[in-house]
Amino acid sequence: MFADIFLECSHGFRKGRGTQSFFAQVESWGKVYEVVPADIVSCFDRIPLRVRGLLNTLLRYVDDTQLIILIRNFLIVDIFDRDGRNDTNTHIGIPQGSPMSPVLMNIYLHQFDLSLMMEVNLEVPHLRYNRYADDLLIALLPGHEKAVRDIVPEVENLMNDLHLKLEVGNPVTQDRCIHQCGRESSLQGTRRHNYGKVRGTRLGMKNALLPHPT
Repeated sequence: MFADIFLECSHGFRKGRGTQSFFAQVESWGKVYEVVPADIVSCFDRIPLRVRGLLNTLLRYVDDTQLIILIRNFLIVDIFDRDGRNDTNTHIGIPQGSPMSPVLMNIYLHQFDLSLMMEVNLEVPHLRYNRYADDLLIALLPGHEKAVRDIVPEVENLMNDLHLKLEVGNPVTQDRCIHQCGRESSLQGTRRHNYGKVRGTRLGMKNALLPHPT
């Protein structure tokens, strides 16, 4: 029911889309100056639920009160650890392990997609953007090299508005992004890997391109 609201830049956990469509779109950009990878830190755990959070976002797209109640109950269900202690947080975080979880994440991050693409259409036409779940790629067309330093903080601010944090990697070339991310995808469970034929559930950008803690 939400398929029609999502943008072309969103590829994760959507019917008919995935790593293959993600990299195909990156290739369709043509030549870009640099690609900046980013990862949303602990995305599922940090999505707010109530005030200016996921439940308010759902109300924009769902007019079925009973469905909203069911989703709310799923989000705030009691969670107990192995020692029997209640570890429930009714204000932040999407429980993982359910097919519903990545859909809810995409709905919440749709706000970010809309905001960034509005920036592209109105103010930064030389920007290119793609998202697979909580992995992002941002790129600039040749001739706009100096704008990288200005755009990344703006992107971070848009994510901060959603009470989420980006871990931004160092700029890399387009070829390295495609081939290295594809390689990491194959290491994380993809059964078949050829450029343009990558199948899996994760891009692997965090392992492939983002700096590792020392």
